[in-house]
Amino acid sequence: MHKIPVVLVSILSIAALSACSTTSARITKTASKTPPRLIIEKDKKSEGDIHPMNLAWDKVDNFGAVPASLQKQGDSDCKAANFTKAVGYHPKAEDVQGKPIPGGAFLCDK
Repeated sequence: MHKIPVVLVSILSIAALSACSTTSARITKTASKTPPRLIIEKDKKSEGDIHPMNLAWDKVDNFGAVPASLQKQGDSDCKAANFTKAVGYHPKAEDVQGKPIPGGAFLCDK
């Protein structure tokens, strides 16, 4: 696990899912070919609906820099989920089922 609070935000959707991690991410200029995936934290698994605070990214280092054209949207989405700003973006980030998130996802900072 990584130690940076993150939020998943589909650019095409208003809904945001947040995920927490436990180390700092090394964001590179471009996103990795291997997309990050949301996972359910082992100590927070429960029956029924998945609460957004029980999610974490499996590979935060696979996010790339937020494109300038998406920074304003990313910051807005992150702030709406009680984070300060978007610090990473991956166009093919995956949900917990391993399916690509339409529009990609942002990695947000506290």
